[in-house]
Amino acid sequence: SIGIFGVNLWTMLISSVNFSIWEGTKVFVFSYLIWMCFEYCVIKVPIRNFVVSKVLGMYTLLAVGLFVFWAINGKMGLSNFLIDAVLMFITIGCAYAVSCKFILCDVKLNDFFVLSLFCIALFLAMYFYFVINPPHTEIFMDKYTYTYGLQFYF
Repeated sequence: SIGIFGVNLWTMLISSVNFSIWEGTKVFVFSYLIWMCFEYCVIKVPIRNFVVSKVLGMYTLLAVGLFVFWAINGKMGLSNFLIDAVLMFITIGCAYAVSCKFILCDVKLNDFFVLSLFCIALFLAMYFYFVINPPHTEIFMDKYTYTYGLQFYF
């Protein structure tokens, strides 16, 4: 098992390291990226249009997810499994609606392919950086321990 600072690498990458809004949302965005690979094998559309449309969906998921969970959990203080599950299904639905709209439209998205690859790399850089060194803002704060990011105990 590969580890960093005594933490299993795979666990750190695919799960939440705390109960912050960012950590809850990033799990679904990373899952969306993984699902995108499987989806491409089934849909068989031109890869450039597919990647551009899925990146638009991924950033929709990230933006809507962070905003909705910040508004409902952070500002209104409503947080339970049922509310969170319904909100995440709505958020994922928005992301898939955006990506499907662009996959099915007649607009040629080839010109945005390189930009989309950059946006994926940018998300992955944020993803890894924010696990270890998150900004000290409300969306990164664990709502139970009032800590930020991965906690190292030596």
